[in-house]
Amino acid sequence: INAEYGGLYFLCTPSLSVLMAKSAEDYKNLGNECYKQEDYDQAIEYYTKAIESSPATAAYYANRAAAYMSLTQYEKALEDCTKALDLEPNNVKVYLRAGKCNFHLGSFNSAIKNYNHALQIEPNNAQAHKELELVNSTQTKLDHIKNLLAKENYGEALSNIRDIPIDSYQIRLLQAEGLIGVKQYAHATRIVSDIHKQDENNLDALFLRAKCMYYLGHMENAEAILRKILNMDPDHRGSQTLFRRMRKINRLKEEGNELFKARRYNDAIARYQEVIQEDPRLDILNATMYANIAASQMGLGNYEDAERNCTRALDIDVNYDKALARRAKCRIQLEKYQEAVNDYEDLKKKNSSFPGIDSLIRDAQLELKKSQRKDYYKILGVSKNASTAEIKKAYRKQALTFHPDKIQGSDEDKKSAEAKFKDITEAHAVLSDDKKRARYDSGADLSEEMSGFSGMNPQDFFRYYSQQGGGGGFG
Repeated sequence: INAEYGGLYFLCTPSLSVLMAKSAEDYKNLGNECYKQEDYDQAIEYYTKAIESSPATAAYYANRAAAYMSLTQYEKALEDCTKALDLEPNNVKVYLRAGKCNFHLGSFNSAIKNYNHALQIEPNNAQAHKELELVNSTQTKLDHIKNLLAKENYGEALSNIRDIPIDSYQIRLLQAEGLIGVKQYAHATRIVSDIHKQDENNLDALFLRAKCMYYLGHMENAEAILRKILNMDPDHRGSQTLFRRMRKINRLKEEGNELFKARRYNDAIARYQEVIQEDPRLDILNATMYANIAASQMGLGNYEDAERNCTRALDIDVNYDKALARRAKCRIQLEKYQEAVNDYEDLKKKNSSFPGIDSLIRDAQLELKKSQRKDYYKILGVSKNASTAEIKKAYRKQALTFHPDKIQGSDEDKKSAEAKFKDITEAHAVLSDDKKRARYDSGADLSEEMSGFSGMNPQDFFRYYSQQGGGGGFG
């Protein structure tokens, strides 16, 4: 870019132009030309040479401050404004620049002082009035945002932050806090990591990074960051509280695990529930706690509650393999076979390498197939592990209850009892025969083989019943 200087032309590069300059004013003029051309880095170099030539001239610091401000390097700009004001305490233009720097750095009280100084010198300065009003209105908005964050109105706080006209560390830290509140941990982590790169001693940024790690379930990383903060500032607000909470949560979790191993399931459940109560927002860990509670309830044979807690874990983390497999197992026990098959198939889609998944699917499909037959165990009211003696006892009791000769009532009642009596006799015929029972338990449908029972009349059933040791008592 060509610019005229002293009848000659020069480029905004430190070559011939530097050789042409003989004084601080020459360097300042070169800097001004580069500033006009928006080559701020080169302008800063020329202003720096002017300062080196004449370190007691306020204008050179003021001009370099303007160039730094154009590059949004407000801290460096503020340093130059401070030096310029030391040299010229009544320079209104520099007070205005200092006020703007402090405003963008989030130092509102200092910005207000800068503008008030400018107004003491020039009470009618329009720019000072306008920018002072902007500082005050922004401060009011920030106070409102902090109040919203304190009340956990994170979404509204983030919406208000978008209206703030500056991008200081303070604003970004408030934004990160809001993002943590709405569980956008990755976005919050990026913000605080960027701040930490620029300012390694910003403990508030480090603390929010620790919170992100904590809520993401990276407890070791969170603890390491908190230890670093507390080594630098043992009284840092929030770090002590979070550190103590993490240690308590870890203790309760470990106690719960030990109680589970000892099969003290109710006590284990109580510990896991304490972990959840300690911080209900701690989703990743709490999903594990719900799954652990479910495992304990399964140990107690409480499959309905266990299923509900597996679902709670999955509501938090839809990709939680163990919780999905555990819920499928509960659903098998609750005879929700189709839902169990669905869970296992969903698990395979999400993690085809889950241990034994193909076998689990086959077993669930088998149980589903078996459930679509007559359930002989349920007909007799016995468990699938019932002994031969228990089956015989249950059969005799049911047969006595539903024998047609015992039914007093309408023809419809007698027909219903007759059908029930046939099912009871059919169930006994299968379950009392070791070979047939084994085939039935393996999933075979024996209903066609047992179809001969359907053609029997009640007296034929009675004779069958008598042959099984159930004679007498009908008189």
